[in-house]
Amino acid sequence: GKSHSRVHVVTQSSGNHGQALAACAAVRGVDATIVMPSTSPTVKKNAVKGYGATVVECEPTEQARDIAASNVVEETKGVLIHPNQDPEVIAGQGTIAKELLEELPHLDAIVAPVGGGGMIG
Repeated sequence: GKSHSRVHVVTQSSGNHGQALAACAAVRGVDATIVMPSTSPTVKKNAVKGYGATVVECEPTEQARDIAASNVVEETKGVLIHPNQDPEVIAGQGTIAKELLEELPHLDAIVAPVGGGGMIG
């Protein structure tokens, strides 16, 4: 039969994606662990924790992030939701400008953060 263990989501993020996943996990009643570089701003770490997620710090390199996230997935039997390689994340980010323009058709400009580059894709 199916396991009745609790779902656990994992990602690696300097902040924005991690905060979004932590907030969604809280709404859905799902456990979340966000791997964040040790250099991430404290305000972003605290925001992730404020949504109830666990923060695991790592060195600020792509390799360290990938390794730490992989380790957390293995330890928690979690599901990795990659911030810029997951097709569903990419598809969601791809609709941001369309949704903004539908809501506010007379925008002159859209300013987006370029941390991982996903929101400008």
